Amino acid sequence: MKNTLLAFLIFLATGPCFAYDGPVVDAHMHWFGRLSVADVRAQAAKNSVSRIVVVPRHFGSDGITEDEADHLAKVHGDLFWVMIGLQRNELTGVAWRRTQPWDWHRPPPEWKSFLAWARRELTSGRRRGLGELTARHYDYKGKEAGERDLPLDSVLFGDLLRLSAETKRPLMLHAEAERHVVASLEKKLIEIPDAIVIWAHACGRTSPEQARRLLKRFANLHCDLANMTDQGRYGSFWPRAGPWTYQFEKDGQIVPEWKAVLIEFPNRFIIGMDINELRAWENSQWNNRLRRFRSLLDQLPKDVAAAVAANNALRLFDVRP
Repeated sequence: MKNTLLAFLIFLATGPCFAYDGPVVDAHMHWFGRLSVADVRAQAAKNSVSRIVVVPRHFGSDGITEDEADHLAKVHGDLFWVMIGLQRNELTGVAWRRTQPWDWHRPPPEWKSFLAWARRELTSGRRRGLGELTARHYDYKGKEAGERDLPLDSVLFGDLLRLSAETKRPLMLHAEAERHVVASLEKKLIEIPDAIVIWAHACGRTSPEQARRLLKRFANLHCDLANMTDQGRYGSFWPRAGPWTYQFEKDGQIVPEWKAVLIEFPNRFIIGMDINELRAWENSQWNNRLRRFRSLLDQLPKDVAAAVAANNALRLFDVRP
């Protein structure tokens, strides 16, 4: 008995750490008011996070202003790579304020001005991509405040895809993989094949089989695994599930079918913590999700883990103008 216990203690001391310990890029983190740059920097350094892709939110009481986004990009660009935020009242509306989004099929003249500004920012390299565009989104605040079903088979979405293709910058999309969503997205990707699309939350929480089919068909489609762990509720069928909703991990283990897809397409996946509220940051959700991702990454071959953890995001977001 003593020998067995001794052997076990030696194994714990000298055996594998059971967690990927290489560099990580958090490729999906929202920015909101009152979040401390110094605090985020300290946590990133402590946890070997080399870059954070900022996905600005421009609505809500804690939304970021364009000036604040510019400041992050210009002054703190060594750590923060800032996207052009598409979470805006005019694009998606805010139900609890009774504001309606623009008509995606017939956007107003202001849309052209926005596209021209976005093109300048992307071409200059000041901004690293577009997103997150919330097209099909489930409500999680109650009173249908967050429920959205905006058309991908539209002028507005097509314009964004063409801007991505022209500037070689990625467009991040949030859209649950319901049948009409997948059909519309496929139609647009056939129409504009050079667009670079990052489909958030394991490609809309789709099935591994459908992800394989889409990744095989569309060379510029990527899956963002943000918030798809048990530590981040999206990975646990929250706020609701449907026949098209699948988990990426269960009880700390990558679902075997998903693991096979990652190994087959090692260069098409990125990760992100998807922290979008100050209280989640203060409650250490960023650290919790990062620890779980490191544990999951350790279940992959080393080269695949390194690609998913950091290298793919570096390639996607660090395109030189």
